[in-house]
Order: sequence, then structure tokens, then C-alpha cells
Amino acid sequence: MKNTKPKLIETLLTVYQKEWKSIKRFLLLHTTEHSEYYRLLTTISNLKNLNDFDSEAFREKHFQEIKPKNFLNMMSRVLEWVEDWLVYRLLDKNKDQKKLYIIKAYNDRGLYKHADTHAEKIEHKLKNQKGLDVETNKHLQQLMHIQYYSNNPIKYKIGYEMLTKLVQYQRHSYKEYALTYMLELNNRSELSGFDFEKLQTETNETISHIEESPASEALKIALQLFKKTNTESVHSLYNILVSRKIENNTEFHLLLYSYLWRYARIKWSEGLIEDNSLLMKLIEYGITSGVYSINGKVQVYQFNNLVTRLCQFQNRKDVNTFIDTWIDKVNTDDKKSCSSHAKAITSFYSEDYISLLENLKHVKYKHLITKLTGYSLTIIALYSTEESSLLQDHIYNFKRLLKRNIKKINSVAYQRHQNLLKVIELLLKRKYNKSIVINLDDYKPLFYKSWFLKQGIE
Repeated sequence: MKNTKPKLIETLLTVYQKEWKSIKRFLLLHTTEHSEYYRLLTTISNLKNLNDFDSEAFREKHFQEIKPKNFLNMMSRVLEWVEDWLVYRLLDKNKDQKKLYIIKAYNDRGLYKHADTHAEKIEHKLKNQKGLDVETNKHLQQLMHIQYYSNNPIKYKIGYEMLTKLVQYQRHSYKEYALTYMLELNNRSELSGFDFEKLQTETNETISHIEESPASEALKIALQLFKKTNTESVHSLYNILVSRKIENNTEFHLLLYSYLWRYARIKWSEGLIEDNSLLMKLIEYGITSGVYSINGKVQVYQFNNLVTRLCQFQNRKDVNTFIDTWIDKVNTDDKKSCSSHAKAITSFYSEDYISLLENLKHVKYKHLITKLTGYSLTIIALYSTEESSLLQDHIYNFKRLLKRNIKKINSVAYQRHQNLLKVIELLLKRKYNKSIVINLDDYKPLFYKSWFLKQGIE
């Protein structure tokens, strides 16, 4: 179904409740609290469900005196300011980039002493940063560029040193980013079969004459992950991460972790790494280092994803121990429900459907995504335990749940659950009519497709 929401509403749907105060204050930089623009934003912020937003119905109710065309123009103007706010929020989170803009602003206004003071502080900070990050040399290069290519007289005092640093930082930064992109060239080749060999060869030749930096050395170790039989790189990169040599909560850290997890998992599945405890340690490190957590807390859906991931290679007892160990790190005020749902997942992968149903009895759902998963698990468990009457009731209730929340559910997720219901209903009919043929290719995407494949359905 085509999404007809105005761009302003799509954007505001991403705004957290605690951010509304900030966005309203920001709007007052461009208008007054008595203007129609400000009233538009505040009225939208008071709506309970933006997913059901209808422009014309909204205008008729709150801005009837404004013509439709003028109302659309008003929404467009507010959108421009909201987009400016998005940039402001992004810049506010990146303190180093913000400092660089401050230095440029001071130089542009001829306040060179202020620019130099800030430049000295940020250079010292970047050069003494404990963790590695590809942003470091990039920001140092930007700093030297801003200072050198301005009217700041400092370049006449230390111009030679400044220009030398500028080129050195640029070379290091170029190599670090080239290697970062080389990682993805290799990764995309593996995933999609794209041929990047010529581009990789040319890039390697370009950076071969540039000296190494600590960050580029870490990236070169990561590149070894793509060699089929190389397992040493897995352990080497893991040791680099757990020793905190990489700056946490950075894109660099996340990328290295993601590649390491993916290829450690592949090498384990191929039998090249026998000890699956490394995979468990990687997930636990991901929680403590912020890969899977925000402010030390893991979101409920993320925790369930980790449990599902663990079930692929770890026994049920160890996964349940993981749940008990880390449940206090989950961002929920109902740990019992969260734990019970997670343990229902382990029961599913152990094909213990009685235990699955027992665990789900203790779950009170607050998150729609988790509730949908719980309903799908229940459907499979009731089918597997041949609870036909209960299964029919649950199918009926699940269909109603999906219909009620169709606007709140991602279209792909909605289709996955719908297809699960369709295939289960066909399986029920096939018990009485053996001529029914089920082809899973006709039901894509499909939730828990691996379970259906185990039932011999292809």
C-alpha cells in the first residue's frame, strides 16, 4: 500500500517524546510562538497517533481558515525548519565537528586568537585520544585545512609545520577510509557476487606507498577476515576490540565489530573455529561496549534478536543462563515478561513446545513487535502439539491483531506474519486433503521459514 503521509509527518514520526521541547525551541529561532507555523507544530505534537494523519481532515479541524494550497506551503516551510533542526541535533552530538565549525566561524570573523585557542585544544584532544578512530586523522586534517586556508596570521608563523601536518593527516585519513571501503568491497562481493577485483587492485596500488597508521593496521587485520581459511585474524581483531584499543560508540568500532561477528560466525559454521565460546564472548562484548546497548541498556527487541542468534550455535541451557545473566541490562520495567519471552524462543529452537507455551503464559506484552513474535511462536507451538481448537482461536485472534495494527506494522513484517498464518492454515487443511501442495516460494517473505523447511515443506 502506497504511503501518502506528508514528508513533514514522516519526519516527525522519528522524533522522540523528549525531543519535542528541543524542536519547538528551535522553531522559535525562525518564528514566534503566536505564529501559525508554531501552532501547526504544537498541534501536531499533541496528536496521539501520527500514523493516522490525514492532511485535509487535520486542516479542516484545526486550520479551516487557511486554504488547502496555503496550508501545504505552511507545512513545507515548517519542514524546512525541522530539517535544519535535524542537522543541528546531528552537529550537537558530534562535538569535534562542532569545534571545527567554531574555529572556522572565528577565522571568518577575524577573531584569530579565539580560533587559535580552540584549535590548540582540539588538536591536543585528538592527538591524545586513547581509542583508535578513522575520524581522528580526518578531523586533524580538517583542522589544519581550516587554519591554513584562512586569513589567520598563524600560518605565517608556523606555516611550514602546519602544511606538513595537513598533508600527513590527509594521507593517513585517505588510507584509513580506503581500507574501510575495501572491507565493504570484499563483504559485498561475498554477499552479492559483485566483481570489484579491478577497483580493489587499483585502490591497493594507490595506498601502497602511504605509511601505516595504528587505525590502518587494525583495518588491514580486518581485511584478513575475508581469506577463507584465515582464523588468526578473528582472534587478533577480537583481542584488539576487547583491549579497548578502538574508540567505543563510533562508526569505526561498529564496522569492525560487525565484520568480525559475521566472519567469525561463518568460519565457525564451516568448522574452521571449533570453540563457539568465542561467539558468546563476542555477543557479551557487544552488550558491554555499546554495540547492542544505549546508555548501558539493551532494547527488548534487540535482546530477543541476540537470544535468537545464540540459539543458532549454543545449547539451550547456556542460552537460558545468558538470559538470566543479562536480563538486568534490558531496558524494561517488566523483567519477568521479557525473560519468559526470551526463554520461549529457546524452547522453540529446542522444539520443546510445551515449555514454549508455558513460558508465554507469563508474558505481558508492551511492544507490538514482541507481541507479534509471541503470537507466531504460539501458532507454531499449538500446531505442533495438535491443539486444534486452541489453534483455531489463536489464528482468529492473530488475524484481528494484525488487522487492528496494520498501519503500525512495517509492511515486510506484516507480510511475514500473514504468510505464516496462511501456510499453517494450509497445513491444517492438508491433514484432511493430501492433494494440497504447499510451495514456500509462493509465501515470501515468511516468518520462521527454517521451521517450515524442517517440516519437509519446500
